[in-house]
Amino acid sequence: MIIVLKRMLSSYWSVLVLVLLWQFSATVGSYNIIVMPSPADVFFALLDNPKFFVLETSYTLGFSLAGLFFGMGIGSLVAVLAWSTPIFEGVLSPIAIMIRSIPIIAFIPVIVSLFGYGSGTILAAVTILIFFPCYVFLLSGLKQVETPQRELSIILGSDSDIKGKWRFFYYLALPNAWPRLFTAFRILAPTSVLAVLVAEFLIGSNGLGYIISSARHQLDMGLSWLAALTATIISVGLFMIASRVEELIFERRFC
Repeated sequence: MIIVLKRMLSSYWSVLVLVLLWQFSATVGSYNIIVMPSPADVFFALLDNPKFFVLETSYTLGFSLAGLFFGMGIGSLVAVLAWSTPIFEGVLSPIAIMIRSIPIIAFIPVIVSLFGYGSGTILAAVTILIFFPCYVFLLSGLKQVETPQRELSIILGSDSDIKGKWRFFYYLALPNAWPRLFTAFRILAPTSVLAVLVAEFLIGSNGLGYIISSARHQLDMGLSWLAALTATIISVGLFMIASRVEELIFERRFC
């Protein structure tokens, strides 16, 4: 236990320093809790009803993971279909660019108008927002096979039939796209939390985003900051997990 604590302090000492500076600023500055609650206020907000807060956190985490899973899965499948069918790509790519350029806070009301209010709408919003970046990342990786490799595959007749195209995809295009896919996974893991948070803030009745919204109206800033900090911790945690998965995959691939 002591060894674990020493490792955590050596790795995350800067976070501890920030918390201490935060507490010092709130105490010395005598800020009103509505302006800036102290770390102690945030901690006491957690102690008031820990079971409720854990349950609400599980809603946000669950929708983030589900949206990430469905978005990455559908995005990967559609990217492969677009790579094999240029007409399909011509239809989807402009839509992907358009969706990606719309801010999340402006995109959520569009999803609400299509699917209505409810938990399904939150999941649909996150899935769509994850789907398009994954589609773009993977498709660009599939298409960037080096010219000598492509010419060799043509000479060997890989484009002559469906079986040959499958071999080209499996042995050349897909390995070339793996780095892009896992880069998308690493980037989109924390993005899924942000998407769920915004959706819950605007239309939700559960989750950390809903807590931030309701606590703000009740001027319970300790609870609001607690929800925001928890969402931040989840985002960082998912990013670190995704980064570690990426490292393990590539270590296994090149060993």
